[in-house]
Amino acid sequence: MVQRTKVTTKQSVSVPVQQKIKVEAMTPPSDVEQNGGKLQWRKVGRGKLILASGVRIDQPNQIFWARPDEISPAFRDTVKLAHNDAPVVEPPLVVEEPKYTVKETPPDSGQYEILDGRGKIVNEAPLTADQAEEMVKKLQGE
Repeated sequence: MVQRTKVTTKQSVSVPVQQKIKVEAMTPPSDVEQNGGKLQWRKVGRGKLILASGVRIDQPNQIFWARPDEISPAFRDTVKLAHNDAPVVEPPLVVEEPKYTVKETPPDSGQYEILDGRGKIVNEAPLTADQAEEMVKKLQGE
């Protein structure tokens, strides 16, 4: 049978004196600057969320990094900022003025159609030149 004995030793340990370290005033870059404009978000809703960049967020309370423009405005209620120190700036909504053109169809027939900016016919029946110009003014709000 083997006997076990506990051996303790006392050693003297020298502790160095505190050294003065010069600390320069430095402001660390924020998380947003370090991550290319990405903010830390937490998924609070149910279901899956697929970002514009193709990243899938599956789990509830999952934390992820994304730019505000990568999250669709329709799904903003399913995510919230993990840290509220960075404000979310939504991109401004760009509203284009509608553009209407008058096109004679068929050529040399004296009948006109009004086309919107996408090329879709606005009027239901062919119009005369005066009626077409009057309708364009009404549509543009003049």
